Amino acid sequence: MIPIMVSVIILIRGGYILDSNPSISESTASSVMSWISLIFAVLAVVLIMAWRSADRGKFSIILLIVSVALCVINIVIHYNEFKGYTVGAAKQEDYIESEWFDGVSLREVEDVLTNADDVVVYIGREDCQDCFEFENEITTVLERDSVELTTYYTNLDQEKSNNDEYQSFLEAYGINSVPFVIWAKNGEVQATWDDPMNNIESIEEAIQ
Repeated sequence: MIPIMVSVIILIRGGYILDSNPSISESTASSVMSWISLIFAVLAVVLIMAWRSADRGKFSIILLIVSVALCVINIVIHYNEFKGYTVGAAKQEDYIESEWFDGVSLREVEDVLTNADDVVVYIGREDCQDCFEFENEITTVLERDSVELTTYYTNLDQEKSNNDEYQSFLEAYGINSVPFVIWAKNGEVQATWDDPMNNIESIEEAIQ
């Protein structure tokens, strides 16, 4: 049962099941291995239970060993993807450790998008590998131009009392996944990017 539980936890963590919020983006290797591990573990349990009355002890042990091995491989792949990822937390001061990212609350980001003359807002999330890669990429631009990027992490409000406000915010700006970047002028959205890694130049122009 442990391999099944581990696979399910990793799939939930990856946003592939039971996740109504913008999903974490993981590599194909991690997601495929999670599904393989889960399916094999379930089949192993079913077969072991079905053959409990028969003399299939050795075969059951082999199935169990393979399930555990797949589970361990799954954990290793997942750990290697995220061991260097430290951004995101429950407090503003625990946002990415960089002077170029200005972490704000949900109400602050709504206020900025509504009232700022010209602003670019980055929407990210804790444990989001694509967010981590985008932050590393855009930091070069921010450092060069000495500009702070207004930053909001969706995980700060997913399970709090203001969840309705949070969901309304996502719907208002069409945020279905992170990373996500919004460019607004005087309360009017000029552009949005749901794949910012492939739109660095456009975002750079908006920031300038």
